[in-house]
Amino acid sequence: MFITTSRPGEKGRIYMTFYGLGYHEHRERWITEEWYWYQANPHPKLIRNKLEKEAAQELLEQRMEEISPHISDKTQTNRGQLFEMLADLTDEDGALAEIQDLGHLADWLLGS
Repeated sequence: MFITTSRPGEKGRIYMTFYGLGYHEHRERWITEEWYWYQANPHPKLIRNKLEKEAAQELLEQRMEEISPHISDKTQTNRGQLFEMLADLTDEDGALAEIQDLGHLADWLLGS
């Protein structure tokens, strides 16, 4: 689930997109206890699609209810743990590039 919010900045509004409450394919696990974020660029569609706080809270609750049967599934492999460590040290794109560069070496090292 992606949620974009904004706040006043020195030169216009600053937009931030938060994501969570879903399965992260590269981390190989459900993101339910935390939210990740990145600075977003303003887009006319984002500016037009506004939700009140109550409606946003309702969507979050519906999503949690929808995924709750699956979040206890342990799906993270050593490769997913390595990606997560690299992503936390660098960023998602950097971690993906490193994993791809490692290729079969990562499989061998991790016993996958």
